[in-house]
Amino acid sequence: MLVPASAYLLFYPSSLSSQQHPNEDDTSWIPLFLQAPDRRGAGACTPRHNKPELTLSILVLISIIVSYLPQYYRIFQKKSSDGLSLWFLILGSLSTTSSFFNIFVLQWGTIRCCSIIGPGPCTESILGITQLGVQFIMFNLIFILYMIYFPPHKKVSTFLRHQLLHWRIFCLPARSFTWTLSILASKVLLGYFFVSTTITFILLAAVGGRGDISHDDSEGSSRNRAWLLVWAGLLGVIAAFLAMIQYIPQIIETYLRKH
Repeated sequence: MLVPASAYLLFYPSSLSSQQHPNEDDTSWIPLFLQAPDRRGAGACTPRHNKPELTLSILVLISIIVSYLPQYYRIFQKKSSDGLSLWFLILGSLSTTSSFFNIFVLQWGTIRCCSIIGPGPCTESILGITQLGVQFIMFNLIFILYMIYFPPHKKVSTFLRHQLLHWRIFCLPARSFTWTLSILASKVLLGYFFVSTTITFILLAAVGGRGDISHDDSEGSSRNRAWLLVWAGLLGVIAAFLAMIQYIPQIIETYLRKH
């Protein structure tokens, strides 16, 4: 299959004229969107240190981690995920995934500056991304534990379980509706993650760019930048909407159980 020259230039913009192996000083073999910003365009990569903001960001990060520990402990102690609402987990997983990719896109210029400003300033500058990344991991870990510790007796259809107990019908038990829905949800969430990852990196590669995606420059197409911003905006809307409603199913589940 023939590959258009424009697609080749998107990833390897200056390598058509050279067939030599890249050396330490030649970065033309690196995809444009993964290259460090040009040091001559210095302003965007100037490190900014703010001790109060750094302290607050670290405290927020720690509080995010601590807030999930009681739920982990409860699941491990009971060896059961009974009591968790599946819809709460689905909505929360979609919301945290969307939030993470939203800030990842919007802060991509900051991430690319890390190779210039150094580890310390880089860590400080991407704490916002780290916070949402940790929240994404911690919440989705709850869903993983929900699947691992799903009550065995709830995996089988209630009707067939009754037949097996009272009539001793020897047949393979059918999955219950909740367990079937849980398996389907895990596949949907995994698919959403991979689709979001693919779209994000395709759009970042299309833009190429040197840092901030909020304005056009000579390095990127304004149309591609517009699509990237639309994608980031869509992720933000999805994350905000799902975050508003994700606790409703769990509140209902808890109320119905009276605990």
